[in-house]
Amino acid sequence: MARFLGPAAFPGDAARLRAVAADNDATEEVCDLLDRLPEDRTYESVREVLEETGRRYWWVKVAGPPRLSLADRGITFATTTRAGACIRFREPVPAALPTALLRHPAATVTVAEPERFAAELRAAIAETAMAGRARGAEGPMPGPSA
Repeated sequence: MARFLGPAAFPGDAARLRAVAADNDATEEVCDLLDRLPEDRTYESVREVLEETGRRYWWVKVAGPPRLSLADRGITFATTTRAGACIRFREPVPAALPTALLRHPAATVTVAEPERFAAELRAAIAETAMAGRARGAEGPMPGPSA
């Protein structure tokens, strides 16, 4: 599903997600799943869409080393098919290669409590941003989505 719903799709409601997936030549299966999404909700990540549709991460994507998304160059560090949190970076960062040749705009991590992890990371980002503004630095970085 992530292949058809890149970072530009989020945040988005069901209609937006269906349109983005169709523009990206999504399979009939993906379109059918998106057609079942409630219309009255805004989704922040592929994970939220997967949870709503009862889908989980595919086991092949969590087995072995970190995975690179060909759709958006994001990287996934996963150990479970259950749930994860996507962390979007202000500036793409190196991770998959020992050099900085390939930089990632986001990283997905699977943690025991993704919602709690995301909330704590958002709080830390907000605290850092407030301290930075007090010093005259830039505003907060984009936050995670659990």
